[in-house]
Amino acid sequence: MKPLTVVFFGISGAGKGTQIHILKKFLEEQDTNRHVLHFDMGVGLRELAKTPTLLATKVKHIMAQGGLVPSFVCSFVLTDFLSKYFRSDDHLLIDGTPRRVAQASALDAELAFYDRPEYEIVSFEISEETARQRMLGRGRADDTEHAIEGRIQFFNEHVIPALELLKGRGRVVHHIPAEGTPAE
Repeated sequence: MKPLTVVFFGISGAGKGTQIHILKKFLEEQDTNRHVLHFDMGVGLRELAKTPTLLATKVKHIMAQGGLVPSFVCSFVLTDFLSKYFRSDDHLLIDGTPRRVAQASALDAELAFYDRPEYEIVSFEISEETARQRMLGRGRADDTEHAIEGRIQFFNEHVIPALELLKGRGRVVHHIPAEGTPAE
């Protein structure tokens, strides 16, 4: 099996995290000679926010206000992660980026730099109503109706154009219906 690179898209509640976990476990079992590296932008930003730097202070403030971290910071977090942990023969699973057109362009260039220009994109497709129901059902404090509407609007205005940019560059996009159970 050659090294696999997969970038995941999907509105909040689409089941990306669940499916990434399933894929990671499958790859670890099927290809025991290769490491499976999983990058999650949310985790990366939270880790950055713990450091004693001005950047961390600013990121922590933005996140506490429910704001959007600038694209250049997201690109930095991914670049820093890959520079520390990525080996050329690893399987690579990416979640949480790109979420804007600038991030999509930067990710595309970075994966080409690391000799992974033929990566796969998996886009989990659910309706806005299913997304609302799933987010409200999680019971998280930040899953308020107002916050959920903001996430849906952001997804439509920024994430879909990022996906379309990559599709326009010839990247393979697998549209997966995700209304059912995780097994489905």
